Amino acid sequence: MNHKVRRALIVEDDVHMRKLIRIAVEMCGCRNVVEVDNGSLFFRGANLEHQKSGTIEKGSTDIVFLDWLMPDFDGMACARRIRSGAVDGLDADVPIIMLTGNAGADGEQLAADAGVSVFLTKPVNVQAMSAAIRSVV
Repeated sequence: MNHKVRRALIVEDDVHMRKLIRIAVEMCGCRNVVEVDNGSLFFRGANLEHQKSGTIEKGSTDIVFLDWLMPDFDGMACARRIRSGAVDGLDADVPIIMLTGNAGADGEQLAADAGVSVFLTKPVNVQAMSAAIRSVV
């Protein structure tokens, strides 16, 4: 069990992918998971507080999962905003794992430029996500 991951944040619009990510996070010992289904909701504290899984508290999130393509506010924009230090409650250096079904030739470099720690291309399995988690915490 990995005690370094106490709390994870998943920002993903696909419910099935959120479930898969949650399984991977739980395999690494984390039971406190906040799920948000839209990038713009992630940045609206009032909306996030109404999510069933809880709220983000200062310094309490150990890893963030971002989908690249989401309505309103995509994962690249989320990553850049996290890295800027402008997200209350999140450390600007928190590990970020990005998942996407639309990588393209430059996708991994664009993600790295946005501050993403690990870039995974969908379809992805639980074992690959668990390995990615272990590689950054």
